Amino acid sequence: MTLTATQTRQLKRIQLYRTAYELVITDGTDTYLVRYSSARSRRALLDNCRFSGQQLVNLTGREEIDYQKRAADGATMGDWRIYWSGRTQREAIIEGEHPFIHDQLTEVLR
Repeated sequence: MTLTATQTRQLKRIQLYRTAYELVITDGTDTYLVRYSSARSRRALLDNCRFSGQQLVNLTGREEIDYQKRAADGATMGDWRIYWSGRTQREAIIEGEHPFIHDQLTEVLR
C-alpha cells in the first residue's frame, strides 16, 4: 500500500510522540472522530467529552452523557455511542481517518 504525501507528512509529525488512541462517536450509520488521546481511561473519556462538549450536544441533541461501567464500553448520548475505537492515530492515518466532529459540525451550522 502506497501512502499519500499527506499521510507521510502526518506520520512524520507524530513519530516522536506517545501513542494516541482514537475516540469516536457513532449512531451506527455515521461515525465521527472526537479526539485522539494518549490515555484510554474513564478519566480520559470524561476529559475528552468535556473538551468537545458543545459539538457533542449539537450532534446528538442531548446534554446528558451516560457513562458505562467500564471505560472500554464508553458512554452514550441518546442513540449515539462514544467509545475508544481500538485504533491508534497511526493506524487511523494509514487506514483512513473518520471525519473530525469539529469540522463536520462547522459545515452543518453554516
